[in-house]
Amino acid sequence: MKKESNLLREKAEKYKIPKHRMENEGVYSVESEDEVHYMSEEEFMEKAPDNKIWELHHGELIIHSPVGYVHKSLDVFLTTIVFAYVNAKGLGAVYNSPAAIKFDKDVIYEPDVFFVKKGNKGKIEKYLFCGVPDLIVEVVSPGHELYDRRTKFVNYERYGVCEYWILDPQNKKYNFYINKNGRFEEQGLTSKSVEQGFSLTKEEAKTGIYKSKEIEGFYLRLKWLENEKYWSNRNVNKIIYELIGKKNIIEDIGKKEIIETIGKKDVIETIGEEEIIDTIGEERLLDLIKKRKKSKETKRI
Repeated sequence: MKKESNLLREKAEKYKIPKHRMENEGVYSVESEDEVHYMSEEEFMEKAPDNKIWELHHGELIIHSPVGYVHKSLDVFLTTIVFAYVNAKGLGAVYNSPAAIKFDKDVIYEPDVFFVKKGNKGKIEKYLFCGVPDLIVEVVSPGHELYDRRTKFVNYERYGVCEYWILDPQNKKYNFYINKNGRFEEQGLTSKSVEQGFSLTKEEAKTGIYKSKEIEGFYLRLKWLENEKYWSNRNVNKIIYELIGKKNIIEDIGKKEIIETIGKKDVIETIGEEEIIDTIGEERLLDLIKKRKKSKETKRI
C-alpha cells in the first residue's frame, strides 16, 4: 500500500500545472484550504461519500470544504435556468454537483454544473459520466480560486472541454472561455470588461450579455450574476420565461395542461405573458415540460 501511495504521489506531482499559464490571473497567493490525500480510482469509488465533494487529480484526492451560502445559491440558480432551457429546447442533459466526471484513469472531477449535448460520445457508467462535457461551470469559493483557475483550467483545456465558465460572485469576476485548437481563449464578461467592450460586440457590451457557444440560443445577463435578488424563485421564473419565451412554453406544456394547472379557461389571454410562469410555479413548470416532452417522444415512436 505504501508503494502504491508513493506512485500516486509521484503521478500527482508530475501533472502539476505550470504557473506561467495563468500569470495574468493574479491568484497565486490564494492557497486551497482543503485536505489532500492519495488514493486509487478504485478506492475513490468505494469510499467517496454522497454528501461531500471529493475529486481525484491523477491520484491526488482533494476533499473540498463546505461551500458558502452565496456559492450554493448561485450554483442552484444556474442549474435551474440552464436545466429548464436545455430541457425545453431538447438540447441535451444538465448535471450539477456532486455528479462526477471521469476524464481519465485517476482523474475524476465534480464541477458545480456541466452540460452534455445530444450526440456527445460520453456515457453514464454507474455513478460517473465518462467522457468530456461540452460545457463546465465552476463557482469560485474563497481559498479555492487557484484550483479552479489553474489546475482545472489546464486539465479541462487538455481533455477538450469546449466551453468553461469561472464565476466568482465574491469578487464580481466572471470569466468565459472557448476552446479553440486545444487552447482556451477568453470571451470575457466582468463589470470592467463590459464597460470597455472587451471580447463583446457593441450590443453585448451595452446590455451586459454573454452568449453561450455550446448551448444554442442561451445567454446570461451580467445583472443575473451580480445581484442576488435574481436568484429568488419569482425572478428565476421570469428569467426562464425570458429565455424560453411564451410561445415555446405554451407549446412545450400544452394549452390544456396550463388551463388544468391554473384552473382558468381564458388563462393565456387574461393572465399576461410573465404571469404564466409565476402562477404555475417553478417546480410545477419544469415537471409539466418534462412530461410533455416524454409524451411527444412516445408519440413519435
